[in-house]
Amino acid sequence: MKTVVPPSSSLLPRGLTRRRAIPTLAASSLGAQAALTACASGEQAAPAASAAPQTVRFWFGLAPTHTTVVATNQVLKRFAAENPYKISFNQEELQSGPNNKEKVVAALAAGDPPDACWLPFFEAVDMQLRGALADSETVFKGEKTWRERRDDMFPVVREKSTWKGKLAGIPIVNSAIAIAYSRPVFAKAGVPAPTANWTWNDLVTIAKRTASPPDVHGFGIGTTGGYLTILWFLQFFGTTGQSLFNKDLTKVELPQVETEQTAKFIHDLFHTHQVAPWPAQAELLQNNIGAMELQGAYRVPVFEQKGVSFGAVRLPNPPFGKPVRANYGGGHNVLIFKKGNPDKELAAGRVALFMTDKWAQQQQVMNAYNIPVTKSSTESPELKQWLATRPDLKVWVDESEFTTMINALPSGQKVYAIMGDALQEYFAQKVSLSAALENMRRLGQQQLDEDLKR
Repeated sequence: MKTVVPPSSSLLPRGLTRRRAIPTLAASSLGAQAALTACASGEQAAPAASAAPQTVRFWFGLAPTHTTVVATNQVLKRFAAENPYKISFNQEELQSGPNNKEKVVAALAAGDPPDACWLPFFEAVDMQLRGALADSETVFKGEKTWRERRDDMFPVVREKSTWKGKLAGIPIVNSAIAIAYSRPVFAKAGVPAPTANWTWNDLVTIAKRTASPPDVHGFGIGTTGGYLTILWFLQFFGTTGQSLFNKDLTKVELPQVETEQTAKFIHDLFHTHQVAPWPAQAELLQNNIGAMELQGAYRVPVFEQKGVSFGAVRLPNPPFGKPVRANYGGGHNVLIFKKGNPDKELAAGRVALFMTDKWAQQQQVMNAYNIPVTKSSTESPELKQWLATRPDLKVWVDESEFTTMINALPSGQKVYAIMGDALQEYFAQKVSLSAALENMRRLGQQQLDEDLKR
């Protein structure tokens, strides 16, 4: 059951006092508390009580009924009630949407963008290059909380939201990928659950033992073309410790051994071992037709709704090279838009900062099954205590530190989609592996070159 847990005082940002429910303290009292805390820590004091209040226009790129939006609105409700800066929200816009990238671009063209917007991290660089975003270091100059929160983020989260040295958005949540498995299917086949240090070869062996096609498939993987193909390829490729690009994102590299072995492994799941259905399918467990599948914690509510008894285990290691613990998720950032008003931009920034607070991050896990982006949130005693009652969900949260993402590029997912389509030709047995990899390299480089021109 999803439960909003009252935070301990240690989980509150400076200036907020412990409450058992959404409080109604006077702004003057909260402002005084913030000022005292700031003076004690050397942090810049909160604005005086007479400072002009700011109303933040906050947009979501997701539908109002999405579990993430529902959970985040509860976080924002608490911020509005307790923040010492007299920051409030346009409630109508909080409930509108989805306000996706296309709507934001239209608002920019009309000269009326929101103050802040929750969007997929890979869309942030395009907004940055349009000149639409406020520079975070400028917005938060003098804000000690920003330095603390920025450094608390897992380094890979910051890296993947950065283009040419500039952080494009404030990372808020991520999504880790693991292997979900059906406990009833494993029990019927007499197969023990996978262990944490298993390998690709173990996955094939277990998939063969648990599969009984066409009723039950051993493994589900959604390589259906474009971005999805490259995303699922990266789950295994990432554990080899390699990248599709060089370090400065100027060249598509595709290291030969790791790229070939990963592609062949996935191809053989379909066509040699025949443990994964072709055409590819990803969501098997919720339909009771699979033993295992690549999956994120975001599928847990569906499993619960459908009564699926499941377990989870981290991704298997490659049986060659020097394996690393890694998986590719898909996070969201809050973008702060240029308003020509430093006070307005700082107000939007403070909202984003609150969303990276330990308590706020905890709510994302417990109420929306998102994965934290900060180290302190994964180490909080409150979250650990709650996860002790949810051991399967804990598997995904434990991958937070090792969850990377595709690189945020000017064209968003386009480079990856192009490379995924080229690789899909091999999975569909239309071209050879060498031809597919050459097309991945050539076509991917063409698009990357276009990105580098921006």
